[in-house]
Amino acid sequence: MQKNRISQQSPIEQYVIAFLLVSSVIFLTFTSWTQKLDNIFYDFYIQNYPLPVPDDIAIIAIDERSLSTLGQWPWRRSVHAELLRQLQPEEAKAIVFDVIFAEPDQLNPAADEAMAAAMQQAGNVFIPIHIRPLSNRNSLEEIAPLKKFSAAAAGVGHVHFELDDDGIARGLYLREGMGKAYWPALSLATLDWSRGKTRSPLRAFVSTTVSPYVNVREDYLMIPFAGGAGSIKAYSYIDVVSGNLPAGTFSNKTVFIGSTAAGLGDFVSTPVSGLSAPMSGVEFHANVFNTLKNRAEISPIPKAWQYLLSVAFVLIVVLVIPRIKPERTLPTLLLVISITLLFSLLTLITFKQWYEPSTAIVGMLIAYPLWTWRRLSQLNRFLFLELAKLAQEPRLKHQAIARQNPSETVDALVFLLQPDAWVLLRDGEVFKADHYEQQQPASTLEDGYWLHEKQASWITYGHQQQHWTIGLFWASPHYKDLKRAYLHRVILPSKVAGLMPLPIAPSERIALRIEQVQDAIMNMREMRRFVSEGFDKMPDGVLVTDPVGGIIFANTHAETLLERPKHSLEGQPLQHILSEVAGKERGHWQQVFSNVLLHGKSHSTELRLQHIDVLLQFGPFMPANPGEAGLILNISNITPFKEEQRKKNETIDFLSHDMRSPLVSQLALLDNLQRTEAPCTNEVIEQIRAHARRSMSLAEQFLQVARAEQVVADSFYECDVIGIICNAQDAMIHRAMQKHISIHFDTDIDEAWLIGNPELLERVFINLLTNAIKYSPDNTAITIDVEESANDWLVSVCDQGYGIDEQELPYIFDKFHRQKKTEMSGDKGAGLGLRYVRVVIDKHLGDIHIESTVGKGTCFKIRLPKMPDNSYFSATISQH
Repeated sequence: MQKNRISQQSPIEQYVIAFLLVSSVIFLTFTSWTQKLDNIFYDFYIQNYPLPVPDDIAIIAIDERSLSTLGQWPWRRSVHAELLRQLQPEEAKAIVFDVIFAEPDQLNPAADEAMAAAMQQAGNVFIPIHIRPLSNRNSLEEIAPLKKFSAAAAGVGHVHFELDDDGIARGLYLREGMGKAYWPALSLATLDWSRGKTRSPLRAFVSTTVSPYVNVREDYLMIPFAGGAGSIKAYSYIDVVSGNLPAGTFSNKTVFIGSTAAGLGDFVSTPVSGLSAPMSGVEFHANVFNTLKNRAEISPIPKAWQYLLSVAFVLIVVLVIPRIKPERTLPTLLLVISITLLFSLLTLITFKQWYEPSTAIVGMLIAYPLWTWRRLSQLNRFLFLELAKLAQEPRLKHQAIARQNPSETVDALVFLLQPDAWVLLRDGEVFKADHYEQQQPASTLEDGYWLHEKQASWITYGHQQQHWTIGLFWASPHYKDLKRAYLHRVILPSKVAGLMPLPIAPSERIALRIEQVQDAIMNMREMRRFVSEGFDKMPDGVLVTDPVGGIIFANTHAETLLERPKHSLEGQPLQHILSEVAGKERGHWQQVFSNVLLHGKSHSTELRLQHIDVLLQFGPFMPANPGEAGLILNISNITPFKEEQRKKNETIDFLSHDMRSPLVSQLALLDNLQRTEAPCTNEVIEQIRAHARRSMSLAEQFLQVARAEQVVADSFYECDVIGIICNAQDAMIHRAMQKHISIHFDTDIDEAWLIGNPELLERVFINLLTNAIKYSPDNTAITIDVEESANDWLVSVCDQGYGIDEQELPYIFDKFHRQKKTEMSGDKGAGLGLRYVRVVIDKHLGDIHIESTVGKGTCFKIRLPKMPDNSYFSATISQH
């Protein structure tokens, strides 16, 4: 069916809006107006995804305690020399000073010599170079360490970090210098040295066209910190100098030495510490070293990719918004924004590239109002035209419970639930009742909600300006829980809702039109839901095809019966699916499809799938639109009916063979006596009696199984397993004595109560004892034992008989099943005794299993649930 379009957005409008948005994104990227917002996103990512805290990096902190002990800063170089001598036995991997050694000690030159000697002896000391403004603050100069220190150090590097506009340091330049970027960062120089690379600690002559007073910087990178201030392990300077730390504290570690005291002012705000808790400079450089060591440095994404990705994300919004419903515009916009932020996070974590998402997000936010005005201009006309069309649609006519007369409601509940007494009150007065004895609810009723007490269920609700109360009373515990659970599906309006005045129509024009259309299409929604759920919840599987047999609809039961996911059925040719599940050629279905699709005839056939039998009913599907014609296939599970038929056939076989065989033998003996006119001896009489007893035994066993299968929970009551077993033992003791077999039943349990049928259970133990006696040699023993678990009684019946072959065990409880060995030995049975045992145990919600060894004996182990404290067990047995 062709769809009518009220309006179509002009492509030119879309191109103009796209051009404006792309231009705004390029402008924002070029001017960096959204840099502060990008910094917020970056800081959030870094705070939530820090690097692991390194265990091979340590800080020796020049803290307040060290200053109070060693005196005012700066200290003599001899103090640092002593520190290096203390660290030398520790075999630290590298020692990095975040302390400027630019001026000689005029008062104590020997201290400088001691410092240089200690550095030379250590061979792994790194010192910084500082670049600062000249006095006029317009030019910069390098403040290098003393030459003797530079010569003794393993390397020299700059200690500058870059502050963004918000005063937070997020990264630094790896190379920096006056006129040319020849100084590596101090952490980079340390890392290169540890990896075997060499760099000159002194400035070499470099020919460059750049002014020597211009600071040249290269290779900017951003730092993913290992946590806030104090994350990296720090030790007090005075503890190291005094030798108060355990040996090996700094073994194979990179040691950073610098100030953490508040008065020295060497602090910087970072993404993980913020402005309120700045990080010391020495810890910042330790984080730089940790980043470089783990190759986790973050670099800004190239500008070309920044422009390209931002434009791409905005164009996604431009292309998607015109194609989605208006109510989905904002969620879609938020989704694309979330995807943009997630993309930025993933590139940061995975590729160590920082994509700034703010320009794209601002562009998307600009796109939202640009599309809104166009849609609003179309909305009013659309609603007006659709309202006229929807007024002509058919309605689903049904009466909700909320609008049903309370008298009819209570009559329906009484009919279904069969309470022992009930009452309907109107404004507190009895309107109608049956066996009502003026009972009242013990608690206050809440309008529209069922209240369940010990023997009653109450609800109060409003209907047509009146207050109604329903009370249902239960004397029998059977099904009470199930009935109460059902009542919660009967939803009645609260008193407030029943007396609520009509809502006031909105005055805004578009809102009024929306409400009118909503009322009109509500019926269509209910119709669609009713039809869809009706098909889906049908007890049979339903498939609907197009004119050529392609599946266009499949309900849940069809998915279950065919063992195919619904998505794999829809769109597939029905003949292919049937051929696969039935294992038949496609040609088998040709005549069926021809009769249904061409001739419009119905067709039925039975089919055996993997584990079930089904009935396929094909019918033509002829809707008003010829293009939607096809066929409907109804798939019914007829396995229970087939099983009943199989049982009937087994019964017929049993009656025609097992029951008939002894009767034929009796007739043959009688005919022989009549024909030969021989005297009727005791031997002949015993033969006839034996055949008669066998016929009676078979009939009795057959009736026992039939009665057990028909038993219901109404015949179950409290009974004692101990007494039942004793009765069975007494009934079988005489037969056991004939074979000199003893039956031992010794238990410490006096009583074992459960809910059940004692007659059926007694026959269970009689059957088990009969088999134990029958298939055990003389002079053996049978042992019965009862044990207790948390929720069950565990009964075992064990003999010392011939045992059961392992291949027979899976079928031992099947109806009419007999062991080959016992049949060949002459101990013929009907195969019904153990079937009876399994049926009765299942009816009592128990289970039974066998442990048997050929030549040693068999043990039947039974589990029976204890008598519960509530009525749930009875309801469960009734369902079972």
